[in-house]
Amino acid sequence: MPDESPSAAQSEQEMINKFIELGKSEPQQPAKPAPAPEPPKPVQTPEVQQKPVTEAARPKDDALEPPEGMSVAAKDSWKKFRETTQARIDKSNAELEATRKELEAERKREVKPSVDLTEFETVKKRAQELESKVERYDLENSDKFKNYFDGGIQKHVKIAKSVAGERAGEVEKLLMTPRSAERDEKLREIVDELGLDGGVILESLSGINKLKLERIEQLANHKDNLVALRAHEAAQAKQADEISQATQKARVESVFSKIATMPEFNADPTDTEHTTFSTNAKEIIKRALNGELADEDVLKLPVAAMKAQYLEGIRLPKMQAEIEALKARLVEYEGATPRAAGSKYRAPQEPTLTPNDPYGVKEAHKIFFEGT
Repeated sequence: MPDESPSAAQSEQEMINKFIELGKSEPQQPAKPAPAPEPPKPVQTPEVQQKPVTEAARPKDDALEPPEGMSVAAKDSWKKFRETTQARIDKSNAELEATRKELEAERKREVKPSVDLTEFETVKKRAQELESKVERYDLENSDKFKNYFDGGIQKHVKIAKSVAGERAGEVEKLLMTPRSAERDEKLREIVDELGLDGGVILESLSGINKLKLERIEQLANHKDNLVALRAHEAAQAKQADEISQATQKARVESVFSKIATMPEFNADPTDTEHTTFSTNAKEIIKRALNGELADEDVLKLPVAAMKAQYLEGIRLPKMQAEIEALKARLVEYEGATPRAAGSKYRAPQEPTLTPNDPYGVKEAHKIFFEGT
């Protein structure tokens, strides 16, 4: 390897430092004299057209040569670095140019709607027509509409038939037939034949014609009339619900006013067991009247009611009869039993009846067993 002077070694070190800097950014080309300014060219498009770097725009081979004074290894590294860097630059320029062409082609491409507007408008118009037919159908077949027009026509027909006598069926058929010269001639014959009563048929015919004309006008404006009809029906439903709630409330209050006089639901404050029963019973009755009980509890109510009727109508009368028999035996027992010296005979006492003991069972039990 040839000897290197201190100046050559220093120059090589400077080039190595320069390589390091070139690894961070693209190497700067030697400055060239600024070309003479060219006259401005007319702008053809608003976009700035950029051209890719071509072979002619690349640096010449001598520009790839390393500066003088570098070692052989440094020169090789220089050339390799320049070739690698130039390859990256060429690749980036090619990708940029491809992207630019793609963008330009996309801008020039004619944008077509994904949906055929003509077909869309046709479908939209058809949907509107179908919606209009449905609204007309809903209005025409609503109960209020039919009751007013169809019911009104039938009322006029009924009045006309009432004066037509034997020709009532014929009059009904003629009134429901569309207008024609033949129909009018037959009606005129019947009217002339009936005399004064014929005027009733003419009035009925006039009323029917008015209703038919009004019906046509209402159906022509079916959209607004259907909205008004639905609003009216909603208001009526709300009013009916309020009346139903008020009626139910009145019924509940009426039931509670009746049970307020029943001893079963008015416990003695000192009787804790009866008080608890009365409170629970009133709550269950209230929930049942308001329809708030669970389904299984609702099914139990008839059973409980029939059981209560059995106890009150069959079982309690038998128990009352047994009590009366025991009371009679008690009187006989007290009259026949000798008493100890000094004791005084006391007449049998009648049991005291209370709301908590309406049949005197507790009182009789106390008299019988305690003698008080």
